[in-house]
Amino acid sequence: LGAGREIMGAAIDPTAGIIRLARVGDRVKKGQPIAILQSSTVSDFTNASDVWQKSINITESKPEPQPLVYEIIR
Repeated sequence: LGAGREIMGAAIDPTAGIIRLARVGDRVKKGQPIAILQSSTVSDFTNASDVWQKSINITESKPEPQPLVYEIIR
């Protein structure tokens, strides 16, 4: 979406990002928005939108809780 940096010193677009409207495990209705993706460029938005949509899995049952911390690296 353009909010991060690919190289040190690159510009950050403060208008880019994701506004999450629903959390994992929330009950949602058909057609209800679950997030708002924002980007300054159509190509960044299109790429992020494709990835976002492929990452969503809506089911009838509530998902198993996931750990907050997966691994501690020392």
